[in-house]
Amino acid sequence: MKLCTFRHKQKMCNATQTLPFELQLALRYLVFAYTYRLLINDNSASNRQTDSMKISLMFPLLLLSMTILGTSKAAMHDLYCPPDDNYGEVSKHLCGTDDDCVKEERCCQSGPVVKCVRSWRHYEDVTDVKVGVCGMLTVRQKKIPPNCRAHQDCPGKGLCCEQRCIAQGAPAPKAKEGYCPSTTRLNVTVKECESDVTCPAKEKCCHFRSLITCVIPKAQMGGGPRKGKCPNKTTDDKPFENLKLCNGDSDCFYQDKCCKTSLTKRCMDVSPKPRKTWWKFN
Repeated sequence: MKLCTFRHKQKMCNATQTLPFELQLALRYLVFAYTYRLLINDNSASNRQTDSMKISLMFPLLLLSMTILGTSKAAMHDLYCPPDDNYGEVSKHLCGTDDDCVKEERCCQSGPVVKCVRSWRHYEDVTDVKVGVCGMLTVRQKKIPPNCRAHQDCPGKGLCCEQRCIAQGAPAPKAKEGYCPSTTRLNVTVKECESDVTCPAKEKCCHFRSLITCVIPKAQMGGGPRKGKCPNKTTDDKPFENLKLCNGDSDCFYQDKCCKTSLTKRCMDVSPKPRKTWWKFN
């Protein structure tokens, strides 16, 4: 039996579905604790006068608790959503999750409406319509129950990231195509550019001998990977927005390495820090 559907208790469902799981647990505990307290109060004369009121309060509380329990997880149905023509702006929702549909259907976008439609057996590449890449999910996003298998399952321009539909902002930044030529890097005497976007046409901003200047890129990276190690975990891109974008190590100035962030690749100084010896205190 579905305790929470889109057609019934809609506002309550929408509110509780967005709550973090820990808060849902806390709400359940408070509701049950309060209900239990109502039931175990002594039956004195004064309390007996309010028994009917307590009972009338008990059922809404139990219903709220069951609703929260029913919304903690939403089961994703089998197969895919059929691809939409352009994944434009959604103007109306007739379903919230797959649980609002029969077993053979999924809650999908069809034109400007999100509704229950027949499941689709085939994966479709929709990257020509949906632009962007999946970034690092926030703690809140990771608590969303899985609701997609591919980008075609997500309404609007949302992408399927770790089986969750995530709304997309601006396209991820990236370096111009190609690689900087590999040359002997000397101490910089002249710096004529800061990044690829400051160079004309398809030229890239490269460390070329003693210059940092705009040059014509190569199709393949030369020189091989540089020494050093990028961070083991994917780094949040926001603190590194001012670092140079890159496709490979040869795109980076000095001896920096091209490392992945949550959105793109950037040049980072990964040289080992000097070790402190026990007799040095400053």
